[in-house]
Amino acid sequence: MGRLLLISMLLWGCAGHGVLGSEGADPGVLPDLAPPSAKPQGDGTCRGYVVSSIRGKLLAEDGTGYAGARAQLCVREGTSDRLTCLRPEEADANGDFQVTVPDDTRCIGAAAMRVLAPGEPAAVSYCTLDLSGGPAVTLPEPLIIYSTRSPRSLPPADGSDQRAHTVDFGQGLQVDVVPGRLYGGSGSPYDALTARRVDPGSPGLCFPDAVAGFDGLYAFSPEADVDGEGLSLRIATDEPPLTAVALYVLGGLGCTDAAGELIPEAGWMDFGTGIVGDDGYIHVGGDSGLPCLSWLGYRVIRRGEDRAPPPPGAVPPEDERDDPPLSQIPPAGGGDGDPAPPPPDPGEEDAPPVPPPSDPPADPPADPPPTDPPPANPPPANPPAGGDCVYPPAAGINLGGTMPDVEWPDAVDESGNRVGFSLRAFHCDPAYERYSVVAFVVSTGWCSACPQYLRQVASQAQAIRQAGGLLVIEESEDSGYNPIDSPGAARFLDRLIGNAPGLRVGGGSSRPSVQLLARSNIVQAYPAAFVVRRRDMRVIAELRSAPGGMPIDQIAANPDRDWGAGADAPPRCGPADEEPQEPNNSAAQAGALAAGQSVSGGVCGADMDFYRVNHAGSWTLDLRFRHADGDLDVYVWDTARNAPLQNGNQRVGSDSNTDNESFSYQGPATIAVVGYRGATARYTLALTGR
Repeated sequence: MGRLLLISMLLWGCAGHGVLGSEGADPGVLPDLAPPSAKPQGDGTCRGYVVSSIRGKLLAEDGTGYAGARAQLCVREGTSDRLTCLRPEEADANGDFQVTVPDDTRCIGAAAMRVLAPGEPAAVSYCTLDLSGGPAVTLPEPLIIYSTRSPRSLPPADGSDQRAHTVDFGQGLQVDVVPGRLYGGSGSPYDALTARRVDPGSPGLCFPDAVAGFDGLYAFSPEADVDGEGLSLRIATDEPPLTAVALYVLGGLGCTDAAGELIPEAGWMDFGTGIVGDDGYIHVGGDSGLPCLSWLGYRVIRRGEDRAPPPPGAVPPEDERDDPPLSQIPPAGGGDGDPAPPPPDPGEEDAPPVPPPSDPPADPPADPPPTDPPPANPPPANPPAGGDCVYPPAAGINLGGTMPDVEWPDAVDESGNRVGFSLRAFHCDPAYERYSVVAFVVSTGWCSACPQYLRQVASQAQAIRQAGGLLVIEESEDSGYNPIDSPGAARFLDRLIGNAPGLRVGGGSSRPSVQLLARSNIVQAYPAAFVVRRRDMRVIAELRSAPGGMPIDQIAANPDRDWGAGADAPPRCGPADEEPQEPNNSAAQAGALAAGQSVSGGVCGADMDFYRVNHAGSWTLDLRFRHADGDLDVYVWDTARNAPLQNGNQRVGSDSNTDNESFSYQGPATIAVVGYRGATARYTLALTGR
């Protein structure tokens, strides 16, 4: 194409700090979650900026605060170069928002902000961020969310229709839309299409420098990718016939070019050339058509120019991208410097498949699942009647801890069969004896950092199965931040991973509470992944603690190795060492602790000890223990969030790396004594009131 453009230092992906929009969750049945498992470790050099928080303001076009709008931070980490998406943060009535960056993500090499009003006819913007003023970054100007308008004409069509329909968006824009080739995260968004012409000089745009030289700018809603060839379009203009026009699109969520390569989020890509016809329209054909519905800009190529100068931050077209940024994500395999094993030879004997035992061939992830799947023959959802298997007690999900018993009754296998899945069955049922571990990957439909990782894991799914690993991929939410069931998750994931071996589950279907994985402390950002060992249901590895990648197949082949949770060790205390308040392993079971009282006890398993302080005044809590026995921490517990209480960016409590912990607080509170990464130790707890 002969168009050499620039690559700016942007964030290509969307960072997520767990889950937003947990509407539909039932807090009454949410189990107590585990404490943080991310004490600062290692001495990795930060190649970037240290950022603890980002605050700003989201406004409507009339200058009022846009309550309910969301700011979603996406980062390329400065220590691992990993692409990560944080939980979106909601603006208040004044439009103010603050994103708190998790401790283990604060070294940021590059960042972008996704700004949107979910469910509204409004354009989604992607902003590059200047982090040089950190660690507490404040955006210098408010960001405006621009509304979009219904088309002047929208021909009726089914969402699967493969014919082109001319949609007249008004303001000089006509697009030949193929509904069946639009993908917005939960099917075709054809019926909801809106658009709007925006003056490139308008205030509050996320990308003012990039569009300053444009002759025209349009915003679409909702966001949608176009499968295959781009969409033909026409734009009214006063330019004379045969004038050439350079066309640009803003990379966004799932936006791909004609070859299926992701266009970097917050990057403008020069995707083609339009020619002014005798009818007064810029004509853009499908061979260089619009690759996705995001923001569309154009610039007239002036006399004497070979090509219009690219906007700041432009990214090259797919045939000129020497090193696509997403390819820099560390592979899912290859931790500890060991290369991931090569794909299995087709002639090799396959390991037993995920139940049902029928094992369809693992075609490349991009291929669709079989049209007519074989009949299902799933294992029992629960252990056989009369069995002696007892599921180990667990309080939450954290590295080194015991995985709670979670179930997805509508889990879907790679052939499209609803087979159901529970961890109790995985631990106890002989039908799963072929597996040594279950590996969970947690994603969302709004996380643009997730597709690349999902494809990488899918490419290794056969090797993971052969090594003894059961792969379970959970799509927690759809692109609109709504919890999704397992069949919906399977439909979404089919586009990314095809029929790669493993189970597809939805966060909206998990039991005993929806989005149980996403609401746990182990999911601090997206994509998230962790591995659970079958014999004791202990979490033995997780992606956040593996900067070089988490080699799932190698972990499955050798689950007793130390993969980050520490070597297996017998408990340093037992039932005789437990406190008188036992059982007090959840906030609801918290034992009373009065001022002047001292308690001797122990964290002697994969659980926590909870106490209730009813002292109205100031008090100091002292936790005495030997760090050589086990690393214990103590926090004030936020029972509403099922997590340690936060004061700004700090947890309320004490979590040093030495003997003993101590902190002061005031008023009634629930406190939790925690074994870091499954540590066990005896302790003495004393409360002094003032």
